[in-house]
Amino acid sequence: MTARSEHGVESDAGFLGSAPAGSPLTKAEVAALPEGTPITVIWSGGNGPHDYVIAVNDRGQRHAAAEDASERMRFYNPLTFTGLQRYNNRVWTRDIPPAESGDDRR
Repeated sequence: MTARSEHGVESDAGFLGSAPAGSPLTKAEVAALPEGTPITVIWSGGNGPHDYVIAVNDRGQRHAAAEDASERMRFYNPLTFTGLQRYNNRVWTRDIPPAESGDDRR
């Protein structure tokens, strides 16, 4: 099923599940996310959704890190081709419940 976002972008559900609610982030919005931000990505070919966290390596390069990342993730960074165009990887931010984030304040 294809839906048109507020940006006029067609956003298909991923092969593994439906797309998150809301519009995907623009390339500029993804670039502005701080390290440690949890994100969901549907790759340009429709693979996903997959959960990652924004990380920065020792050279200052931003990438998407996953707990179950394979060796190839060092070469295929879903943040490389993000955006709203048809063949871009789509990125959404994820909300983390307080219990998962370690924040015990109520």
